[in-house]
Amino acid sequence: MQATGLETSTRQQRHDRSAASSTYRTIALAICVITALSFFFLPLPTFQWFSDYWEHASAVRVLSESVVHPTNPHYATYDPDRQFIPLFALLGVLIKFTGISVIAALALGAVLTMALFVIGVKMFADAYYKHQWAPTVLLAVLLCGWGMPWVWVGFYEIRAMFYNAFYPATFVLSLTFIAWALVVRALRADALRPGYWLALPALSALMFASHQLGGLFALGGAALFLLFEPKASTRTRVTVFLLLAVGLMLTWWWPYFNPIKLTVYGSGDKENDGVPDFYNFIKVVLLVGPAWLGVPVLLGMARKRVQLALVAGFVALFSVYLFGGMAGHPVAHRFLSYSVLYLHLAIVWKLLSMIPDRAGWPGFAQLRQDRVKGLAWLILALCVVLQIAFAAMDFARIAYERTTGKSFGSFPNYPVVEEFRAVTSKLPDEAIMFATVDPALGVKAFKGKVVARPRPQLMIADGPARNKDNARFFAREASQDERRALIRKYGATHILIRKENVPRDVAQNLQALGQVVPTSGTLILVKVDPAH
Repeated sequence: MQATGLETSTRQQRHDRSAASSTYRTIALAICVITALSFFFLPLPTFQWFSDYWEHASAVRVLSESVVHPTNPHYATYDPDRQFIPLFALLGVLIKFTGISVIAALALGAVLTMALFVIGVKMFADAYYKHQWAPTVLLAVLLCGWGMPWVWVGFYEIRAMFYNAFYPATFVLSLTFIAWALVVRALRADALRPGYWLALPALSALMFASHQLGGLFALGGAALFLLFEPKASTRTRVTVFLLLAVGLMLTWWWPYFNPIKLTVYGSGDKENDGVPDFYNFIKVVLLVGPAWLGVPVLLGMARKRVQLALVAGFVALFSVYLFGGMAGHPVAHRFLSYSVLYLHLAIVWKLLSMIPDRAGWPGFAQLRQDRVKGLAWLILALCVVLQIAFAAMDFARIAYERTTGKSFGSFPNYPVVEEFRAVTSKLPDEAIMFATVDPALGVKAFKGKVVARPRPQLMIADGPARNKDNARFFAREASQDERRALIRKYGATHILIRKENVPRDVAQNLQALGQVVPTSGTLILVKVDPAH
């Protein structure tokens, strides 16, 4: 008995959907496995002295010591810290009960975040685009639809993910796609499933408590869907809005700090040497690269009055980035990556329009016949290859430097973990250090506290005074008596010096203040008496 044409068509559709689903699962699994291998065996950010990695590691460390009443990650105080987020509290508890290292805990955090990311991308793509190939195309565009990639907080190209997969901003981005998927599903069904009543406020609270700027971006994007998705009733829109608002308000009682007050009054770093790059025309053009193709796509959407949530999102965020930067706002530059996300979402719509939903992935013969379609997919393929190559180069550079002992590139890698382990093996747990700029950021991830970290810390009242005193302590013109007075003021027990950070005569004078402790590394550790 021969199959009918309808049966054959149905069977082919099932085969195509199975192929699309298995393709995404394979790629997603590969990304998670590579992330795990990277962060467990060759964590790239640990090869730099001045990396945000160490701030997060310090927070996880103190949360592992006491999740109920942690000390400040940097100073010998109980001042709160904005890195006391749900994910890091969970990792701290994990360390407490398993005894794993902080580096291993952050590796687990990276894997968890990447797992949430690929799950969120799948959920959102299925809900929003309703195309069998949408998850695969969206994942490829998000991770690889860039030009010259930067490693920066909030950026999500594949190279950056190997540095910041566990960052609060990345964690929140992963949850953003999950939240948006639920919002879009609710609006298009014009109804809320029972689980949404708990999931939406929980996601809202979790995102905002973890990263306030990222949380506002996620909630703002959800609000745009509430405004521009065409079919839902006012009742459904208002209900979803209230659920998200309840979650936001619940963060008022986050036990470590008040995220709402933090957002209103500010606490972020207002000094950042990299910010001018965000307004360097050539660098930004090269960074965004092929994603600029999303601009004409958005213009077309605006003319047709379709997908207006994407149009409004890009216009609003890019305006904040542009005009906020002109006004000198300290966080306006952070809106660039959020603006690019809307370009990526628009590009995905255009790419999917070139593949009928019930068709398989376009073959080479099809692409040759349609030159526009062929060019579009060629650009995406080249982007994927290029971005994977950029990411691979960072791993290759470390291998080259370790094998040859020669530095390569603008930011040479260092055996930072080995250096910290060598010096902290000689430190008591309660050590308080005056530390030069390079080791000051990371040493607390292993042991002890510092007088000042080399970045503004505005959640404590005496942060500016600490930075001023620390700068004076290491200044060439400071007298030994001044330095001794500062040691007494802060109860410092040690001085930690990287010779490259201070002139030779200053290093010698610092060593004369106490007793040099022999270590197996290149850092100089000086024990001082805070009573003298």
